[in-house]
Amino acid sequence: MNADRICLGQATVLKFPLSLMADCRLSFPAWDAVAKTNGLCRDNIRAQADTSPQQGASEKQLTARRPLPYRSYDAEVCLVNHTRHLQEAGLKLDDPWFFVSARNLGNNLRIVAWVKGRGLFELNGEEAVSSGRVYTCLCKTESGLGIDRLTFSANGPLIGKRAPKGLLWACSGQELVWDGKPNPVEKIIPYTYDLRHVWQVPVAETPGADGLQGSSRELEEMIDLFVQLGNCPPEEMAKELIETAAEHGYERAIDCLHNAVGITQDGREAVFVQCVGTFEDVAGRLIQAGAWRAIELDQGGSCLWMISDRERSEGRVLAISHYHRPRGLAAIVFRLRNMDDCAVMGRGELVRQGVLETIGDENLPSKDPRVQAALDILRRQGQSDWRRIADAQPALKRRYFVQHRERWAEVQAGFERQHGVPLIPPFDLETEEWHFDRRTSERYGLHFLFGPDMYQKFSQIATAGVRHLCNPLADGAWDPTRLYSDAFVAVHACALAKFLKSDIYPTVRRRLDRPAKDVARFVGPATVRLVEDLFGGMKFDEVIRLLKRQPLFVLAGETRPHTARWIELQARILASAGITVVTTKDYRTSTAVNIVSLLTQILGASGGGMWTSSHSSVETGGFKIMGPNGGQLLPETYEALVRYCIEHVDLAMGPGLTIKARRDDQNIFRTITHDLNGRLLAHVLKPSPAEVESINTALSRGFPVLVNSVNGAGYRNFVAYLRAIGVSEINLQRIKFVLTAEDGPESGFVISKSRDGLFTVLHDGSDMTRLSALKTVPYHRFAADMPVGTKIWELDNDADRFTVGEIVSQEAVTKCKEFALEIVELGNDRAMARYSPNKSFLTLDRIDFEQEIKAALDKGDTTVIHLHTVVSGETWKEFDQDLRQRYGDKYDFAYCRVGFKNLKETLDRIENWFFNSRQPTLTFVDQAGVTHTIRRRRRLLILSLEEESGGRGSGYRTPLRTLTMEKTLASPEKSAIDSASATFAYFARQFLACECNPGAAAFSQLHLLEETHAEHRLKSRVDERVDVRLTTNEEIGRLKSGAEYAKRMAELEAIRDNQCNFWLSLARCAQLEGETGLHKAKQVLSEVVPEWADLWQRMTGALYMEEPLPGGQSRPEGAYFRFEPGDRITALKFRASATDITFGLKYYLDSDGETPAPELRRQTWEFLGERLIRRNLYPLLERHSVPWVYQKSEAEVALVERLAPSQALYR
Repeated sequence: MNADRICLGQATVLKFPLSLMADCRLSFPAWDAVAKTNGLCRDNIRAQADTSPQQGASEKQLTARRPLPYRSYDAEVCLVNHTRHLQEAGLKLDDPWFFVSARNLGNNLRIVAWVKGRGLFELNGEEAVSSGRVYTCLCKTESGLGIDRLTFSANGPLIGKRAPKGLLWACSGQELVWDGKPNPVEKIIPYTYDLRHVWQVPVAETPGADGLQGSSRELEEMIDLFVQLGNCPPEEMAKELIETAAEHGYERAIDCLHNAVGITQDGREAVFVQCVGTFEDVAGRLIQAGAWRAIELDQGGSCLWMISDRERSEGRVLAISHYHRPRGLAAIVFRLRNMDDCAVMGRGELVRQGVLETIGDENLPSKDPRVQAALDILRRQGQSDWRRIADAQPALKRRYFVQHRERWAEVQAGFERQHGVPLIPPFDLETEEWHFDRRTSERYGLHFLFGPDMYQKFSQIATAGVRHLCNPLADGAWDPTRLYSDAFVAVHACALAKFLKSDIYPTVRRRLDRPAKDVARFVGPATVRLVEDLFGGMKFDEVIRLLKRQPLFVLAGETRPHTARWIELQARILASAGITVVTTKDYRTSTAVNIVSLLTQILGASGGGMWTSSHSSVETGGFKIMGPNGGQLLPETYEALVRYCIEHVDLAMGPGLTIKARRDDQNIFRTITHDLNGRLLAHVLKPSPAEVESINTALSRGFPVLVNSVNGAGYRNFVAYLRAIGVSEINLQRIKFVLTAEDGPESGFVISKSRDGLFTVLHDGSDMTRLSALKTVPYHRFAADMPVGTKIWELDNDADRFTVGEIVSQEAVTKCKEFALEIVELGNDRAMARYSPNKSFLTLDRIDFEQEIKAALDKGDTTVIHLHTVVSGETWKEFDQDLRQRYGDKYDFAYCRVGFKNLKETLDRIENWFFNSRQPTLTFVDQAGVTHTIRRRRRLLILSLEEESGGRGSGYRTPLRTLTMEKTLASPEKSAIDSASATFAYFARQFLACECNPGAAAFSQLHLLEETHAEHRLKSRVDERVDVRLTTNEEIGRLKSGAEYAKRMAELEAIRDNQCNFWLSLARCAQLEGETGLHKAKQVLSEVVPEWADLWQRMTGALYMEEPLPGGQSRPEGAYFRFEPGDRITALKFRASATDITFGLKYYLDSDGETPAPELRRQTWEFLGERLIRRNLYPLLERHSVPWVYQKSEAEVALVERLAPSQALYR
């Protein structure tokens, strides 16, 4: 029964209306016999002084008192069952009664009692009167039951300096809750003599005297220390004990059964709780159940609740430990008013109150103490067992949306107070013309949303698609406090229309100036059919005439809030402005981002737009704009769009802005469907018939695979692709797809403690490369019946990130850890091994090399290029270097800045040379400053385009042809389905080769990784990324005004820039000043992180990178430090995220695996995160004559000095 409670996160709770109580007695029949004894003695100090027989202790008991623990009273006489306690309270078995054990009394030091007419009960060594110690007690007075803090004088108990009025008895316990707030363990420890209930201190496995659990040297040392410190102030006592436990490595006790009592604030109910966990867990449960004040009564085998019952002469057990000891010293006995009350309590008042029910209860406000306590419990439980959080996702999701509804209600009320009118949408979508004047623009915040602190700022550094907050509620699309809102989208669409017509289309139009029959012959019949279907059956030559007549824009989205609404809004505005829009059926078909890129590129469109914030949280909106080449807009192009946005806001704030948005405009083609998406991907990727046959055969023979599409666009588009290439319907049914619904996230919810101490539910996104996100998916349930060898693949929301895992045996876990794979225990001697994207893409490169590239290189008529980001794993570079050594200039590779647009820009340069010039060689400098010379051969192939931590686009087997009569060699955007397809085909063949044995080594991704390392002589076995975030979406979302937002952004930027300037300045100094600069960097780093002094001395060089911005400006992009081989790190890379509104700082580490990966992560967080971020680093650089990359004023540096020490950090 207790085990079930642990699994379910439940507490047994009895909410007892005190109106049912006729009387309440403290029963302690052996009061006199036990008083002033050592009780249940666990310490040597009092035991050694216990030389003479105490009252009530027999010779038998005295001889049995060694070894510890021992009872210093006669157990045969003093321990009694519940019937004797009832007699002590003046009750018979057939009376109406309720019984609660209270066995800490009489056994444990620091537990006392007082009864009118009998006086104070205490054990030897307590000295309650002389010590002045404060005891929190359950108090029975003439007027009722309550909990108060008492001290004791020679004349009796006191509350403060006064005697309590009408006090009949009092029994103390550890104070768990006071005035609605849980006590930290530091306040509980000084009253907890039996420290087994605080820490997992080793104890003897064999029972001690009298059947008690045996003691141990470790336990006796801890309890002896408790007694020695007894006269110290409680906070000093707790501190000393906590430090001692930490020195010995004792973890907190989490499996103790507790029995506690609380009283509600109005004094009308007593709340009894039995639950397994820590003291803090019990406190949380009590608050959750409504307790205002509460104390502990006993633990473990002592815990018992009983009630009288007409059908059971001895009474009915309501709650009990499975190892209950039936006899005890003390109890609290209630006389009820009638037997019917007992029946009611036994039938209905006792509840299994779950944490999850409380969290998910939408009738409870988020600040309610019960919700806060439940979140606290779940958060701590989740730290020791990830499955708690995974199983809690539905409840957490409900609480998350409750929080958003509460915030939205505040916004609506504030809007009405400020403007005197209700907050309604800025326009009616049923009409076709809308007008913004100054008053409307101010109400919906256009000046702020498009201003220098919002869109203008983020558009400069996040041209891949500005990500910022939206209101995720169904009626929140017009929230004026969020960047992504109806008003913003409408004005932005007007600016986008002008941008496409004025700045983009004139160039695109010139490239379309070819006869339709020539274009059809160039692209081929398959492309012609796709194009005609996209335009609703229009003939191909008519499509070409349309493209020549006006701009085309491809528009789609994934499954984010308001996507369909905003696609419709944009499509109508663009179409009304004379732009052809190809978009999704009913504006709702979920689409992968690379499909929008491919369509934009193939169709010769002026651009494409994708509603996605990729793997970010559900309240983060994002709109990614592609240029005519299918890649993301480059900064110098994006600048014009921003300028048009500002012009339109000026119009709205001045003479007014009229927006036309016809509903059924003939320029809108709502033809993008999942079926068409699948056909397009099949046409582009061109898997061979043999590959499709191997997939079908493997699935029919039991190929075990689980695909998680995290409620995004991946599921329907991946299935459409598999269907298009010829995977049978019955085999599609054999793939286990999970999280396939597109009606919102079902995972990714976590609990965070904010600066004000409140617990909040956050949606942390669907980036499954991060362990915190991964552990919100209940894989222990999804994969419960799946064997070792099962492949687990994940496609993120816009299906551009592909992550890989597999189920491994416990025997394989050690080998997994050598490569720093994340391990998640699944039960039944199985675990899930998680491969970083860097590792899974390395193995994909190996697959593509073996299947396609090797033969072409061996033939000698092909040049192969590999493009990837500088901060990618070192193994990619080692892989490249090995192939370069083998094949010379037939194989080359180039480094790019982070961002797929940078990979695409480099690809465009290479393609332009190969297809549009006759030059025999191309010499260029890549974005890392490395010079390359590529020699023309008959063929040019791209191995892949790869971005750190998740993005990959493969090279095409044959060039893709477009309506502008151009060719391209690789995907313009990263694609999860592309990666999944290649992975599926490879492992299907391996499965068949292993005689369909999923446990075979050759079917293992781990085996492929080991083989790749051995074949290509790779040294870097570990690649890690540690993210440090300075804020949360929730904190930013609470900012209520533009001024408040600007102030907070300035503070966060100051902290971020302090860190960025430090690393970037060191890298630039080392790069520009050579050995002198390198020496400075070593000195500075050895001073701030002396623990890594040996590492810094092994530094061999550094790379500083900048990203171009509009107007000839640039942005420092990242720093890269190289090291000689050693015991820790071979490469360290740093960059700040340009798309993360939580101000993420990223550290990338590579290692040969000598230092365990968890230790590397811990040290990185502690030394490079917590230590450096909370220090003003500008003076340090100045003292060592390292020039700053960021030029800061004295005031800005002073701001860092003031803020840095207290900066909150989030993992």
